Amino acid sequence: MKNLWLLLILFSIQHLAFSQEYKTIEIVNIIDTNLFLSKKGQFVKLANVETVPISADDSGLSKKIIKYAEKMLKNQPLKYTETQQENSGDTLFVHLYQRF
Repeated sequence: MKNLWLLLILFSIQHLAFSQEYKTIEIVNIIDTNLFLSKKGQFVKLANVETVPISADDSGLSKKIIKYAEKMLKNQPLKYTETQQENSGDTLFVHLYQRF
C-alpha cells in the first residue's frame, strides 16, 4: 500500500511538471550574474538563485558565471515559467528551461 501511495504521488508531481505552460524568451544582454535583459527590453532574474555580483570582491567567480551565462543563455530561445516575487518591480523572476 505504501508503494502505491508513493507511485501516485510521483505520478501527480510528474503530471504537474509537464502540464505547465511555458513561454519563450531570448536573453540579449548579461547585465550582472543574475540580471539579464530580454529581446523585448524586460529585465529578467532567475528565481530563487543567489549569485556573487560583479561588484563583489570575488570577481573571478562572477566572471566565470557571466562567461557561462553568455555561452548558455545569450541569444538563444529559452522556455520559462514566471514566479511570483514580492517587490519585483519591473523585473521578471523566472525558472528557465533548456533542452541539452
